[in-house]
Amino acid sequence: MTGRELQQTLPGLDRFVADVRNPEHDRVVRKAKVICYDRLPDVLTPKEVQAFLRLGRNATYAALQSGRIRNVRHGQKFLIPKAAVREFLDRDAEHPRAGIPVKGTI
Repeated sequence: MTGRELQQTLPGLDRFVADVRNPEHDRVVRKAKVICYDRLPDVLTPKEVQAFLRLGRNATYAALQSGRIRNVRHGQKFLIPKAAVREFLDRDAEHPRAGIPVKGTI
């Protein structure tokens, strides 16, 4: 079915026609992009850390507020050095429960 046929069949979906043809506009496809550590900027925002680590928003902010991810606060903003992300990953890999499934996740 072409975009024009879709518009005629389901009027009012004009804004979604481009999304049907172009998967780049799909939110899930955009989130699935693989980010290379070397391409990260030197200073990251919580949203960038969240995307790189593939964590949820609450988990990311909890790690920042508890100090598990080293950061600098500037007012209400969190600024995270690139090296802090690597430290977080290395430190958590050495944790005694790393790799052990958590109850309720299987």
